[in-house]
Amino acid sequence: GHRRECHLAGNIRSAGVNSMPGKGIFHPRLRAAGRSISAAVLALLGTGGIGPASAYIGDSFLRLPDAPGTWRGTEYKGWIRAEASEWQGRLQGPMSGPGDFLTGDKFWFGGPIAPKPGVGGKIIVSLNKRSADLPRLMQLCASKAELPAMGYAENAVRARPVLENGPRPAHLPAWWEYRFKRVQVADCPVLEGAEQQALVITFKDIEWLNYDPAAPLGNRISIPAEAIFRVQPAEPKPRNTIKSFVITWIAPATDPGDAACPRLNAKPSEADVYRYLSPVEAERVRARFGAKGITYGSDSENRGPRRISVSAFPGIIPDPGLTEPQTRIADGLDLDGNDGSGRPPRGVRAHENFTAPDGRRGIDNQLMRVWGCVTGMRGRRGYSNQTPNARRADGNIVTIVEISDIDDERNDEEVYVALIHSQDKAVRDVGGRQFIPGYSYRPTYDPGYAYFNLRIRGRIRDGVITTDVLPAWNYNPGQGPDTFLYQARMRFEPRTDGSVKGLIGGYADYRNRGYGGYGEGLFNFQAPAIYYAMRRHADGLYDPASDEYNGLSMAYEVDTVPAFIVPLSSGELASLRESAAARLRR
Repeated sequence: GHRRECHLAGNIRSAGVNSMPGKGIFHPRLRAAGRSISAAVLALLGTGGIGPASAYIGDSFLRLPDAPGTWRGTEYKGWIRAEASEWQGRLQGPMSGPGDFLTGDKFWFGGPIAPKPGVGGKIIVSLNKRSADLPRLMQLCASKAELPAMGYAENAVRARPVLENGPRPAHLPAWWEYRFKRVQVADCPVLEGAEQQALVITFKDIEWLNYDPAAPLGNRISIPAEAIFRVQPAEPKPRNTIKSFVITWIAPATDPGDAACPRLNAKPSEADVYRYLSPVEAERVRARFGAKGITYGSDSENRGPRRISVSAFPGIIPDPGLTEPQTRIADGLDLDGNDGSGRPPRGVRAHENFTAPDGRRGIDNQLMRVWGCVTGMRGRRGYSNQTPNARRADGNIVTIVEISDIDDERNDEEVYVALIHSQDKAVRDVGGRQFIPGYSYRPTYDPGYAYFNLRIRGRIRDGVITTDVLPAWNYNPGQGPDTFLYQARMRFEPRTDGSVKGLIGGYADYRNRGYGGYGEGLFNFQAPAIYYAMRRHADGLYDPASDEYNGLSMAYEVDTVPAFIVPLSSGELASLRESAAARLRR
């Protein structure tokens, strides 16, 4: 779900380790659902962010007692598909485990946040107005008839607390299942021009069908030792070269330049906040704002009909419109092997491709179309990107790019590219502006970082390193929730100063990105406009069951300085392995 990073996030289905013939091991973390992430934790946890509410954008399913639904997907076939959901009155912390939720141990998996049995409750869902199941639900809303029961299933990964990392434990189901009792579709405010319809569902009691409501909601994730220690610094070999670099900047490549945006997007205006409120609701909000005028948070976010959140349900109001960059130039990678001429490959939506600043054609970076004219998201200038990179500069997270097994620095058909996290902070000059090259770094085996290490096969052609495709790249930004790119690949081009300039491209699940009212005010955009634009420009991750594209092509730009990564001594490594094994035995 769009759990409010865009309510744009990513999640887990399985962790994979793939052996490759020849040299080395490649082991990305494979995850295949979505959970919200945020470009800045501040936007996520601030007033009106995903913060306390339990919501996500993504599939959930309803089952009525008297009629089957029309969903034809593998999971919950014959049920009714909803596209977004939010439990009303249910508060959810950013993490279900103990400790510091920003820098502490995030390997927890939260249980259901639904009301406990014996207590009534309320949930809001939204359906696409084209859904064949919507008329039946609208009839129930009009009649206010009480149903004896209704089934409901929500995705356990998308519904988990936003700052948790790590795979779903095997003993937990992929979907939380419930039975609502004495159910009523209590409200269904209609707005012409909106893509989706909100439905407010109340119930007098609830059954938890596959999780013990008396059990703790925090489930500890045990990371096996082999996952922590699998990616080691490469061992030197005769006649082979190893090159290493420390990452000094990584952020989405979403700055088209000022000429491409004669007008920039803006935060919601006072008129936007009041547009869909009743006179009574508007007066209550005005009374809270007082003479100072609107502030950005829950009051600005809850501007949908009946004060429903337009961050949780951006499709229930008409598209307010997004100013998009007017340019054909964008950095990134050719992800689909198509330059825009002819039919795109299967599973890719036809779209206009970009040309890179260096002349490469067929560049897929649809995220540029969405964020390019939003001040807070524009590459290096975007405050959203500056915040996590400031934490990287402070040593909150240190990542080394290691390129090994190099026989020829100009052309080599088999090299290996690794991303390895370090325990040592990067060193900057006295002004704090420049990273000093040539320092040595030791790997860390803290599971919170080592879990995200990877190694993948690549090649060098005319000095440029490119990699094979990663089914999923699980990225730890160091602060905030982890992120996923699907069908990802990397490119590193040498620079004259000895560094490499990198690009990591792939498809982000657009439903995993979104913001609350505070984020709208901080970064200058409207969440519904972003949502509609992402749906419009999604070009990958095709879902045949819904006939929709859920992936938005994008690229991270990566800056580096030369560095060295040195392995720990055999004694240090053995001691750490034993500590990890002892932790697993407990």
